[in-house]
Amino acid sequence: MKFFRILITLACLPALFLTANGQSKKTEPVSTVQPIGIETLLRLDLLPQIKTQVYTGAFTSYDRSGGNDDGFSGKYSFLRKEGDQLVIAEMEGPGVVTRIHMPDPQEGYMEFYLDGEKTPRISLKIKEYFDGKHLPFLAPLTGSGVGGYYSYVPISYQYSCKIMIRDCPVFTFYDFNYVKYPANTVVQTYQNPPSPEWLQKIEEAGKILNSAGTDISPYLAGPGIQPESKKIRGTAAPGKPLEIFKMNK
Repeated sequence: MKFFRILITLACLPALFLTANGQSKKTEPVSTVQPIGIETLLRLDLLPQIKTQVYTGAFTSYDRSGGNDDGFSGKYSFLRKEGDQLVIAEMEGPGVVTRIHMPDPQEGYMEFYLDGEKTPRISLKIKEYFDGKHLPFLAPLTGSGVGGYYSYVPISYQYSCKIMIRDCPVFTFYDFNYVKYPANTVVQTYQNPPSPEWLQKIEEAGKILNSAGTDISPYLAGPGIQPESKKIRGTAAPGKPLEIFKMNK
């Protein structure tokens, strides 16, 4: 559960602006915040780092009237309708969708439209995002547990991301976590199919998650650093401090 809570804060990325006539105006990315996307899942040493330039947000189903219909009827489970489809989340970039969670995925399709594209970059049945059988949505970054179904596979975009549901009679509960980066941040928009190099990083992130309960100090140390470990035993006297670490550098 500790890993679950930590990972929902991970991720990153760039931007889209609208002119007065509604046309999109893209800014030219010139700088990069590191790490971004899948790289964040490989750098446990950066978990304590405060990312002052990064905005973290979420889209969820919840009762807009303040009642308890947070998804039961589907009335509050979308932003708007476009034809026979439901828009359930819409973000300006640069950014990354870092987490998907649904307690009970329904039938139908979930589709990701990136950077203003007219056709979806990703289109899968809703349940296929969590079954571990469809690249790159593989275990242990995807799966299910007591709290429902989840995916930590990052979906990055330079300018925008719109998530839509189709062929689903009643769409109920969901929540998406995402991060938004400064407008001049360079983000590699998710590629479909993913490159072998990107899939290798997904595999490495899975190994890190599967190592829970073991010594993960090599991942915590960061690139080029040799970690050292030391066991310390002691008893703190009443009202007295117990020193367990001191560094003079």
